[in-house]
Amino acid sequence: MHQDEHLQSNTQPSTPVDRRIWENQVRLWPCVSDYGIFDEISYQIMTDDDFRKEQYLRAIHRFVKDKVAVDIGTGPDLVLARMCIEAGAKRVHAIEVGVDAYQKAKNRVDALGLADRIMLHLGDARQIQLPEQVDVSVSEVIGMIGSSEGVVTILNGGRRFLKPDGVVIPYRCVTKVAAAALPAPFADHPHFCAQAQADAADIFRQVGHPVDLRVWIEHFPVSHLLSDAGIFEDLNFQDYLPEEWRQEVVLEVTQSGRMDGLLLWIELNPGKGLVINSLTDVSSWWPLFLPVLDQPTMLNPGDRIAFVNHTHLSEDNFRPEYLIDGKIIKGNGEVIAFAYESTLYKRRFRQNRFYQQLFDAKSWSVPPDQLLP
Repeated sequence: MHQDEHLQSNTQPSTPVDRRIWENQVRLWPCVSDYGIFDEISYQIMTDDDFRKEQYLRAIHRFVKDKVAVDIGTGPDLVLARMCIEAGAKRVHAIEVGVDAYQKAKNRVDALGLADRIMLHLGDARQIQLPEQVDVSVSEVIGMIGSSEGVVTILNGGRRFLKPDGVVIPYRCVTKVAAAALPAPFADHPHFCAQAQADAADIFRQVGHPVDLRVWIEHFPVSHLLSDAGIFEDLNFQDYLPEEWRQEVVLEVTQSGRMDGLLLWIELNPGKGLVINSLTDVSSWWPLFLPVLDQPTMLNPGDRIAFVNHTHLSEDNFRPEYLIDGKIIKGNGEVIAFAYESTLYKRRFRQNRFYQQLFDAKSWSVPPDQLLP
């Protein structure tokens, strides 16, 4: 679909099966979006995500006809704002915090002749003021962990735009979690490709020092899940949400294998009955891997994994960090304790086996600890 065409909906539901292709092309990538780093490639991937657009458009068609909407974080292509116009919205207030993305969005609005129906606003959605209240709020500030890009803080702040009976799209986002074995060759040698190394360098430059950044996995094989799925976090966007919380999780091991860490993935509901699953659907979201163990551990059916996820705001008072305290309870009574903190800015570098191998200087074109002057 050409970017300048109006977005069209697919009237046929997607089949509820694994939609992924190229199953063997597993790659590791740093979560640049958790640091608000979006380049043209990132925006293009989101713009070209047809499955995501299909599910959002169906939700939008339910609520926006003849209504006023706000699109929080519209981006340079105004994807959700344009969906609202296609679905018959009276007008859309489109908010963008990035100056470059805002200017590109303005050019796009002018080129499409929609300046009378899409009102652009430059600024932070937590602080900006709109000239009127709206009927519908649409946004896609969802991370590889649902909350990781700061969606809770953003949408809590954006609720002031809504009329008392206003609707929020997306409806809900649940982040699932299971014990996982890394596929070969990453089990013994986790590594980044050249582009992923460049993305990691961008994060290091923004933070000011190397960090043990979050890693997502492209085309993770579902067969490498070793346990049933638990709920890591559950975000219902129809009301205010706490910005810090505690979630208890118990996982039952279902197959034998070497546990390298935890795999997290989202089940996002743009509307009720509409689901985007980052583990099984082809979309711009992928599962996230957390190397919570200092060393891999062999598991067998009958073993259990119990942990608590403490979610708290990071130093920027906006995006969250995750503190995990847990234990593996073996069927023979042996207990293996573990603790792990997924931070954004703290000086944690090569803190365990996974990160020591990931940042092994021999696999980098420039050693990671020499990327900064």
